[in-house]
Amino acid sequence: MEKVSTDISRRVELFKLIKMLSYKDNH
Repeated sequence: MEKVSTDISRRVELFKLIKMLSYKDNH
């Protein structure tokens, strides 16, 4: 179960990073 939550949090961090980068590109 812990591995799953770690996987999810990793995915969330990746998502935030991508959103931030795309935001910088657009502005």
